Amino acid sequence: MSLQDPGIKLAQLSRADEPGDSDVSEDAWLLDDEIATGKGVSTKGSAPTDRHGPDGLSIVPTVDDPALPHLTLRVLLIGTLFCIVGAAISQLFYFKSNAPKFSVFLIILVTLPLGKWCAALLPNVEPIQGWPLNPGPFSVKEHVLITVLAGSGATSAYAGDILAVQDLYYHQNLGAIAGIGLLVTTQVLGFALAGSVYRLLVRPTKLVWPSTLVLVSLFLTLHADETTKTLTQVRLRFFSIAFVGCFLWQFVPAVLSPTLTSLAVLCIALPRSEVVETFGSGYRGFGLGTLSLDWSVVGAFGGLFTPWFASVNFFAGLVFMCWVFGPGMWLTDFWNASKFSSPIGSGLYDTSFSRYNVTAIINATDLSLDVAAYEKQGAILLTPFFAMTYAASFAILTAAVTSVICWNLDLIKDAVSSSPSDDIHVQLLEQNYPPVPHAWYISTGVITLAASCGLVLLYPMQLPVWALVFAVAIAAVFLVPLGIVAGITNTTIGLNVISELVAGFVIPGLPIGVITFKVYTYMVYSQCLALVGDLKFGLYMKIPPRSLFIAQLLGTTLGAIVNYVFIRIVLDSKRQYLDGSVVDPQGQWDGRAPQVFYSASVIWGLLGPARFFSGDYALLYWGFLGGAIMGILPWLLNRIWPRNYWQYVSAPVFLHGCVVVPAVPTNTITVGFAAAFLSQFWAARYHREWHEKFNYVLSAALDAATSINAMSVFLLGLSFYAWWGNPPSDSEHCQINQ
Repeated sequence: MSLQDPGIKLAQLSRADEPGDSDVSEDAWLLDDEIATGKGVSTKGSAPTDRHGPDGLSIVPTVDDPALPHLTLRVLLIGTLFCIVGAAISQLFYFKSNAPKFSVFLIILVTLPLGKWCAALLPNVEPIQGWPLNPGPFSVKEHVLITVLAGSGATSAYAGDILAVQDLYYHQNLGAIAGIGLLVTTQVLGFALAGSVYRLLVRPTKLVWPSTLVLVSLFLTLHADETTKTLTQVRLRFFSIAFVGCFLWQFVPAVLSPTLTSLAVLCIALPRSEVVETFGSGYRGFGLGTLSLDWSVVGAFGGLFTPWFASVNFFAGLVFMCWVFGPGMWLTDFWNASKFSSPIGSGLYDTSFSRYNVTAIINATDLSLDVAAYEKQGAILLTPFFAMTYAASFAILTAAVTSVICWNLDLIKDAVSSSPSDDIHVQLLEQNYPPVPHAWYISTGVITLAASCGLVLLYPMQLPVWALVFAVAIAAVFLVPLGIVAGITNTTIGLNVISELVAGFVIPGLPIGVITFKVYTYMVYSQCLALVGDLKFGLYMKIPPRSLFIAQLLGTTLGAIVNYVFIRIVLDSKRQYLDGSVVDPQGQWDGRAPQVFYSASVIWGLLGPARFFSGDYALLYWGFLGGAIMGILPWLLNRIWPRNYWQYVSAPVFLHGCVVVPAVPTNTITVGFAAAFLSQFWAARYHREWHEKFNYVLSAALDAATSINAMSVFLLGLSFYAWWGNPPSDSEHCQINQ
């Protein structure tokens, strides 16, 4: 979780895997319109700001105080604590059906009083020479670095899916050394490229990296002078009340009545039948009208901080896929849709529509495809819904490219050609602080690449060294052009599908090798952009680059280690639910994310795209062309019938909504849209003052309370006796045989 991605729900969904593995992160829409344009943001009582740069930079201060403490012992202590807690929570919840996220807004709001308490209570001693325990008042630079350190590790490691898939489905345990090494190298290797693109992606004024402005505004508000101190105290009090209330309430859906997590209205109101379960279940069906009183479900898509136009695009895609297109395929029995056990299942099926015995077609010695056994058992089938999400995943990439070219080509040209020498923020930072030495980047790259080569050589990763280098090269080639797009438009185009497609052709028949290739490509690219985005944020906040690099590297490494510990804890304690051998009666642990990743390893790796995407499934390749057309269409319509609203029609965001299921249950649709409507339309339009003061604070409080509550329930092993709201099986009351 980088600071350009403030704890955002949709981005976390994107990284799950395709089709939840979308090619556009929600950075494309995670901006409050007022903050993004610099309108309505008060800087009263704050430092002078830049009013001559691009829109939004009016909130960025143009003064700096180099004497302010930055990388201090209390930064390391507080940042490390929140990094560990955040990494544990994020990795733990990654395996749950509805996963609350450890929001960066929580880190910002909670660490502020902690930092001030440290400044007031800690003695002024030097346990380490030159490192005083209490260097004085808690500064905004310390606060930023705490957030960077904690936020860098407070996420679930993408490579954790490799460990889960190998353990759950291929019955391989790499061990602690290789497991931690895989997580750390995939998380850190991308940092090595950041130094080479600093001048192109950080210094240019045109590359605003807009989502960082949300955080600039928040930090300036929290650290403003006495004229705004009262408002800050009111916000913190509001946060405390909302946090306590939500924390206590979450015990109800989590322990007392799991039925409230997915209130399948159709199943409860109508007699049980296959049709009712198919349309009404929020876990196994299309979730038509399904409600929830669980914030982990209601807030799954970040409705309280996603701009209204983006939510409309996203939920339009989600509703179209789950309530129109999917049911249409089921009712017409397209590709035998009605014969599968779940219409939205992400599993692999044989021609009798039973669970495919993948083990029977794998050579046990090297996990390669046994062609003779495969031909004997027959082709692998997907639910038509799941198959079509692959077409949508293909479409996202081309839609993102064409829409960015149509709407933002001039801005991209300006960013490449403009000189950053007159940027006041660059001048202040480079005059006051030394840059990160290139040797730091080079040594980071050499060490992590060497360790990565050692991993693929010594452990059963199925990835030749040349393929590992090729994966890194693909990330490097796309880094600058797509980084420019991200810096200007806030649209991050992922490399997930492309990397799998390439790997499937260059190393076919190797399931672990293909997903390892994909993870290295994706993570080198995304982690480099994460560091670049944080460097831009550091530029705005005048944070010494070396301190920022250390905080990011420390947090990322520490977070990866904690991720590994909790991956092992969850796999060992919830294995029967995660591998599908037993269904969790409460619907809390279903392992749908690693299951999707496993299916991808079989489709792209074991079989390979040449073998799998043939016959009926060759149709899915048309998604590339369809996405390109969809990306152009709003721009073309605007040329024919000029209207302001065309610029808000986003094909990539619409398509992103089409692919989040089955990685996410459908019980999120109704309540997720309601949350977005109430926050970003109703409150923002009709209660604007309240919205500006408390909306983001409320979002942080609810997310934080849900995260801490779920961690408490897990660690304490809380349970409740069986009753209607907590049945021994099927908490939704949908299954026919229950």
